[in-house]
Amino acid sequence: MGIEVEPKSLKFIVEGLRGESFHRVDFVFLCDYIGKIENAKIHEDKNQIGFEWLSIENLMNEPLYPSKLRSQIIRLFNNEKTDVYLGNESME
Repeated sequence: MGIEVEPKSLKFIVEGLRGESFHRVDFVFLCDYIGKIENAKIHEDKNQIGFEWLSIENLMNEPLYPSKLRSQIIRLFNNEKTDVYLGNESME
């Protein structure tokens, strides 16, 4: 992504879709944004469809995958209790 971050803590774990041909586990960390990395070489992932900064105010309406993260990120932002292990992602 061409940015530097400082990882703070593991916040969420989400497993892949039931029925996928491989087992995927996503580890989501809370990080501090440090800044852009000038002249960074970006190595694309053929399975990634893109990335962008999302507004917390409109997060429930934004395309976000795994989608189970939406409500948990909002709870984290509001200093409410969150679950770490979110289980398998659904097809929704």
